Formats: sequence, structure tokens, C-alpha cells
Amino acid sequence: MPWEAGTALCTISKPGGNPPGAHFVSGVWLFSHLQILGRRYDLANTRAIENHGVLRVRVDRMERLQATMRRSLFAGATLLILSSGFAMAADMRVKAPVRPVADAAYNWSGFYIGANAGHSSGRAEIDYTTPFVTLETTNRPSGFIGGGQIGYNWQNGAWVYGVEADLAHRDASRQSRFLFPGTVPATAGNPFGSINGDNTIFRTEQDWLGTARGRVGQAWSNWLVYGTGGAAFGSTRRSVTETLVAPNQASFRTVSDRDTSVGWTAGAGAQVGFGQWSLGLEYLYVDLGKSKVTQPAITNLVVFPADTTTVHDTSHVLRFKLDYAIGGAPLTGRE
Repeated sequence: MPWEAGTALCTISKPGGNPPGAHFVSGVWLFSHLQILGRRYDLANTRAIENHGVLRVRVDRMERLQATMRRSLFAGATLLILSSGFAMAADMRVKAPVRPVADAAYNWSGFYIGANAGHSSGRAEIDYTTPFVTLETTNRPSGFIGGGQIGYNWQNGAWVYGVEADLAHRDASRQSRFLFPGTVPATAGNPFGSINGDNTIFRTEQDWLGTARGRVGQAWSNWLVYGTGGAAFGSTRRSVTETLVAPNQASFRTVSDRDTSVGWTAGAGAQVGFGQWSLGLEYLYVDLGKSKVTQPAITNLVVFPADTTTVHDTSHVLRFKLDYAIGGAPLTGRE
């Protein structure tokens, strides 16, 4: 019987390795069979004593021997089960943490061209200074804006970097009128602004607009959300018309100026792509800086004093964009 137990122990491990849990099952099997062998050994000893006519059985010695055997069997089985647990742990593969990445089936990289259309809401802050009055007022030129753009994107993982240039026509104008209250009797020849009814009209226009910007955003498959900023340049125009009202006569003068102003812009947008096309919505804040109009003193029946008008042009642009990827394969399927 001991040789049978030894043979079972030798067949537990295989040279090619065991599947996870094999050591554990073998340990349990060995423990149960060793218990059976112990019981058989006890029964055989008892029968041998009875057959030889031994009347006094040294119970205490037999019990000590049995307890020693059980402890040895339990320790051996425990050691085998623990070793099988370490083997199972060694067989398990450690999985690396999963990091979110952009869908490889859609890529924003490449050149594109497109068109845009929307609304421009402008603000022209006016500072008007004469020897008699200093005035601050605001015009709000608003209107349609539309044009085209060209750009390039480069995608690295979920991040998308790009550059874009656009040029758009803008039709936004507004005027306001300031009425002088008058400070002296209404007599001819008094300086402009001293007669009740003298007035000045301020007209501001925001024409074409262009930008050259960088873009940085994150993509989720065919969706892209980005921030953008860079240089802005555009055409602005302002005119100042002054009118003097006196008894039996009226005199006026007008000065206008058109500039190509340079400033800055910043904003954000979102796009969704389908094939080589993408549709987006974009917001830009545009600041074209300040421009100044100066009029010298003249006499035209009455004296018009020198004055200065300063205009600060800003605007909020909200527009839809439609882009088409040019060159290479369609966006869908590019890797």
C-alpha cells in the first residue's frame, strides 16, 4: 500500500506543465487516499493483535502513533495545496490597464477646404472729443457673414492639431446721432455745438474679415471639439457728419475713413465627420483694435472747431462650416 501512495504522488506533476488548478485537485486527492490508507493500517494492526491472542492493547501507544501519522499527512497535503496555489497565480496573466484612445477607424488628419456662413454681431465703441464736449457712445453693426476656409489637421491619438485660414464677406453697419443741447442764444456765427439743434452723426461699418489661426482639440471617433486662436484682419470704415443749425441757415461737414485693421481672434468649435465631409459650428471673438479720425478747424459760414473721433471695433461671429477633405482616402477608414 505505501508503494501505491508513492506512485500516485509521482504522477501528480507533468514535465510539460499542468493547467491552472491541477496541483490543487491532486493535493485533495492525495489527502483523501492517505486517510483511507491510515484507516486500513489501523484495522490491520487491530486484527493482528486479536489473532495472536494479545489481551492487553496498549491503546495509548496506538493513539499517539495514529495522531503522529495524521499530523504528517495533513502537513504534506497542506504544503501541496499551497504550492498548487502559487502555480495557479504564476499561470495567470496580468492585464495592463485599458487607456481610452480615439477610434482608429476615423482620422482627422489631412488638408481640407470648405465654406462658412453665419451672423456677425459687432460693437463699435466711439470716443468723440471737441473743445465743448466729450462724448462716449456705442454703435452695434450687425449682419450676415460668409466665405471660405482652407486648413490642415494632424491627429495624434485623441488629440488633433491644425492650422486654418479663412476669408469672409461681412455686411454690418450702424449709425447713431448725438444732439447738442445748446448753451448760448441761437445766433449765427457761434461755435458748433453751442446752438440747440447742432448734431453729429456717427456711422460705422465692418466689411470683409479674415483670420489665420491655430487649432487644438480632442476627437471621439468622428466628433471633434476644439479651441482656436490667432490673428485677425479686416476692413472697417467710420464717418462723422457734423451739422450746425442757426437761424435762417445750416452748415455741415463730413469726414470718413476706411482702414484695413489688424487684431486678434479666439474661439471654439465642434465638428462631426461623415466620409470626406464634415459639418461644424464655430464661434469667434474678433478684436480689430482702435482707429482714429481727426478733423481740423474750418470756417464754413460758422467756425467748426477741431475734433477727434476714436473707434474700437470688436465683433462676435457665429457661423456654420462645411469642409471637404482633399487628397488621400476618405476620412472613414484611414488609419
